[in-house]
Amino acid sequence: GGIAVDRDSRLTRQIARFDGTSWDHVGDRFNSQNDRLFDMIVFDEDGPGPAPEALYVCGRSDLAPLVARWDGSAWTDLSIPIESGEVFDLEVWDSDGPAPGGPALPRLFACGPFTDVGVQPTPPSYIASWNGASWQDVGLGLPNHPGIGLAMTIFDSDGPSPNNPALVVVSEVNEVDSRFTADITLWNGQAWTKLHSIESMPPAFQSGGPSNGRAWTHDEDGPGPLLP
Repeated sequence: GGIAVDRDSRLTRQIARFDGTSWDHVGDRFNSQNDRLFDMIVFDEDGPGPAPEALYVCGRSDLAPLVARWDGSAWTDLSIPIESGEVFDLEVWDSDGPAPGGPALPRLFACGPFTDVGVQPTPPSYIASWNGASWQDVGLGLPNHPGIGLAMTIFDSDGPSPNNPALVVVSEVNEVDSRFTADITLWNGQAWTKLHSIESMPPAFQSGGPSNGRAWTHDEDGPGPLLP
């Protein structure tokens, strides 16, 4: 997110698109100085159904957490129904594996310093999923409360073996002597499993820093024998 000027000398905030020759604005949704975007991803809400893919962005708008969908002509807000916070990261995950997997459709997941979405009477969960119609809690939320969800990725721990890929979340746990610690946890659709703790996070991953960092899955030897 930032500020730019498009080819018609109009002010464009936070998001722009490139057509191969020049940059242009993407609708007129994000024009407030209080708008800030952190991430975007392509998601198909109905999977193999007739609806096309759409672009989803996240951040904050007028100081409230924001998720919005761009269908090629207009923005639609899917904002989490709470009053304050931000959404740092988006990820698409299919609980029963990619096609031709099981019948479950992929879901859009959002994480960040926002509170419970109201489906269950729980403490702040900092993570939610979009089923195409409404926001849902992800279990009882991140298990390391008050761990704030910073970044997500999809991880297949056994490569081509039968286990489905899982959703992995990096979350900020606490601050001691100006050093932030974090947990890396895995969601398999039923339960959370702690994978690792980071005792001193890089500044880019700290929720108060200029960038919230990213999480990635990497296969060091490509098609070689090592797993991602």
